[in-house]
Amino acid sequence: MFKSVVLCFLIVMVFFTQIDSVMAGDKPDKPIRFGVRGGFNSATTTEDFEGATKKSRSTFGAGIFMDYFFMSSLAAQINVLYNNKGVKFEGSDDFGGITSSYKYEEKLAYLSIPVLLRYGFPTGGGVMPYVMAGPELGILMSAKAKSESSYSGILTLQEGVQQDETSSDEQDIKDQLKSTELALNFGAGVEIPMSSVVLLFDIRYGLGLTKYHKKPETGEEPNAKNNVLYVNVGVALP
Repeated sequence: MFKSVVLCFLIVMVFFTQIDSVMAGDKPDKPIRFGVRGGFNSATTTEDFEGATKKSRSTFGAGIFMDYFFMSSLAAQINVLYNNKGVKFEGSDDFGGITSSYKYEEKLAYLSIPVLLRYGFPTGGGVMPYVMAGPELGILMSAKAKSESSYSGILTLQEGVQQDETSSDEQDIKDQLKSTELALNFGAGVEIPMSSVVLLFDIRYGLGLTKYHKKPETGEEPNAKNNVLYVNVGVALP
């Protein structure tokens, strides 16, 4: 896994270096700019549990980025972000008048490093729509699993009445997961120049390429890959 990640990013860096040498004559006067970004994450995974309904986990991400412009419309963007990911499952069963319901949530936090190639479409008025794509390295920071279960319609023999029971538990599962993951990011956005800064609005999708659970000692490795929809707002210094 580590060798694959290193190889992937080396290929990307060589690709960017070749672009830079070809576009050297069209490079802007200030080819580098920095900024901050953050926003909404809608996270899920490719894993499924029989009988359970999978739901996305609504959370957030934020961090910094750097744009390196090969030309006014073409740039490499390196992000360093704190991203929350994960998934939710819900389900219920009915056994002879006893109803049980359960909820399970994985709360995963990653240091994400997307390296994107960004191409813009100048409109002549300063506003520039753009598309972007590239690999993302994720380094696991924390991982917790929260489970809740409730039972209703339980008849207690001692008192002969119904009672409801609810229980919840949260465990650290970081040692059960891989320390890194790899994803493919792609999306689109628009940048709007202001008086002293540049505003950016974009939507990206992070498609998981690697499974994030470790292979257990017995049984098969869970087929779980992180998939995340990012809706971000950013501010860059021109």
